[in-house]
Amino acid sequence: MQKQQNVLSGIRVISQITPSQGEKEVNVFNAPQAVFNMAVNKEFNVSDKQVGKTVQRSFRIKLEQFKFTSEGKDITGAMQWNEAQDVVAFNSIDVLPPKKEIKGVVEVSFEENKNGTWTQVLFEGKRVTEKLETTFTTGTAPDYIPHSNIEYTYPVIGQLNYYKDETREGYIKLKQGQPYLFEPGAEWNQVGRFTTATGKKSEFGFAYNAGLITFATPNDLQTNQVYAFELLNVPKQASGSIDRNVTAQKTNLVVAGENTNTEIKTKKAEGNLTELEEKAIFTAVIRSSKYSTFNQKITAQKLSQTYRVLQVLWRVHSLMTSFEIDEPFDKIELYGNIYTKNKPLVSFIADVSDNRYYNQELYPLIYEGYPIDGKITISNRIPSELGVPPLSGLRIIQSPDNFEMNLTDPMNSFSSFQQYYWYDLSYYMNNDLLEIQYKAANQYLAKGITSPRIEKILWSQFPIMLKGDYKVNVQYTLPNKPAINSFKQVILENPIGD
Repeated sequence: MQKQQNVLSGIRVISQITPSQGEKEVNVFNAPQAVFNMAVNKEFNVSDKQVGKTVQRSFRIKLEQFKFTSEGKDITGAMQWNEAQDVVAFNSIDVLPPKKEIKGVVEVSFEENKNGTWTQVLFEGKRVTEKLETTFTTGTAPDYIPHSNIEYTYPVIGQLNYYKDETREGYIKLKQGQPYLFEPGAEWNQVGRFTTATGKKSEFGFAYNAGLITFATPNDLQTNQVYAFELLNVPKQASGSIDRNVTAQKTNLVVAGENTNTEIKTKKAEGNLTELEEKAIFTAVIRSSKYSTFNQKITAQKLSQTYRVLQVLWRVHSLMTSFEIDEPFDKIELYGNIYTKNKPLVSFIADVSDNRYYNQELYPLIYEGYPIDGKITISNRIPSELGVPPLSGLRIIQSPDNFEMNLTDPMNSFSSFQQYYWYDLSYYMNNDLLEIQYKAANQYLAKGITSPRIEKILWSQFPIMLKGDYKVNVQYTLPNKPAINSFKQVILENPIGD
């Protein structure tokens, strides 16, 4: 009788686990990794030579565990895979415990596809597995919040136009929690503070929970000010005199057994004199806008005449309306930055609820009944970015458009700048029509199958823009918030057309 063979015995799946065995002073922000020689959870074939024949067998690798512990307790985290499914990272919710020995283990097993069902691979009655372990020691954790550990925040770090009355809500979300910073000890108070260049302080309380710091901003902030924005550990007891730990004991001087009525003081320092000083655990710089709210700023814009600009010969036009104001939009508002998850704070959407051009011309031709005939959809652009119809196909164009915090000139003496609204819906809608016409022709015209709706699409030209009001909602959104915080409507008046 032929002895049973383990067809997987020659396969080594786990290549490496990091940090490596015995590594010292590992950064507490480290994301440990497991590297595999083969993709996990993807099917692969093995040739099994049996008596008189070779059989192709299908297997897949299953990750059984990838975890890390400190002092016998599991470290909470989440796994993140690369696209090829052969590298996995362990992202701990909080930073790794500082100055601790960390143990890690990665283990895989195998499953075989038998008649369409995945079953655990056994050899001699035992599961076939592979395991690799590591033990490493972490270094010291920072006594502050590095900006590199911030996922998003409001006020935004480096914000040039913070509207002080837009919201009282403030927050800082950490990529990895640093709970030890918020357990300062009984001798400390934790406070937040905004401080002007002249030293005027506005303080606030804050709370920490699961990597999120929340607070209400003070109501006495001023417009057009540069602020140091800090979270601080402040000593509960103010500094006292330098001899406050010294005590004196009085005795009378006795000479030859007689009291001389002379008092002697003996002084002694009790313990050590400890001077506690304020310590910042988070620091940033922001500037408050000249305007208290976003709506106030939009209201202050002085709009000039609107021009209808030809985009595509001879039927497709955009609208351009310049405006004047004494403060530009900053780069964070127009484009966002890493502390807004690279999403701009300012966005735009056209209000076409009573727009004659859209409701009488564009909607019936292009978007009525979309998806057209339940089949034809728009794929030449990403529909979620501008919408279907593309009502977000407009923006403010500003030159220059890169105003940001400059610590050598924090009040930012703004150079001259130009701004205008660019209403570009027709450009995107014309492209949508061309795509729909092309797809309709391929699906219906060649087959000789049409309908009044398809006929209208196939034989219509793009409608020329009509005279009238074109409304734009200018919107302000806080970082990582799904809802619009506020908006102001601007009306662009097109003077040309029927």
